Amino acid sequence: MIRDMIQKVKKIVDKVLIIIMMVFVFVIGDKLMEDKTNYEAYGLVDLLKLKKANLSNQSKLREESKLLDEAIAQCPEVVEVTKSLSNSGGSKRVQLNGLIPKDLRVQYKVTKSWDQDFLNDLSKELQNFPFTKQYVEDTRATKKLQDEDPKAWEYIEKGLTTKINERPYVTFIDPLKGGSHE
Repeated sequence: MIRDMIQKVKKIVDKVLIIIMMVFVFVIGDKLMEDKTNYEAYGLVDLLKLKKANLSNQSKLREESKLLDEAIAQCPEVVEVTKSLSNSGGSKRVQLNGLIPKDLRVQYKVTKSWDQDFLNDLSKELQNFPFTKQYVEDTRATKKLQDEDPKAWEYIEKGLTTKINERPYVTFIDPLKGGSHE
């Protein structure tokens, strides 16, 4: 009986903590995000340390966010609205009726993967086949063609569009063995 009461109190405390965190994110979080740091004043070593700390924090935040999403999705008020989604996928709005100044959208993403050989065979049998073929570059074959037949590559390259992201993404990798530089 005492264990049951402790479990009930723990669930209530957990819900209260979630609500406090949500209020923090929606109300206070926006104000904190307005603070911009002038990174131009930092040297490379300090920037790398800050980047490493940032990536570590991002990883922790992603994991915590996942755990929070799972906990929120299991709350009875949310399950009541979204119970069918875990089997079918999709998303639904969960109205919070002023509990916080937002509603929730609970989404179960659906990823489809088709057996390409099966579909290729099926395309020969069906007149109204609802799929199209897509050419995907084989990078090894591309490199080989560039080396062996540059004229053919020059012709094929006319169909290539390359987009380079404006934002650089910096990640950490292991140093080269032997201390050589790239």
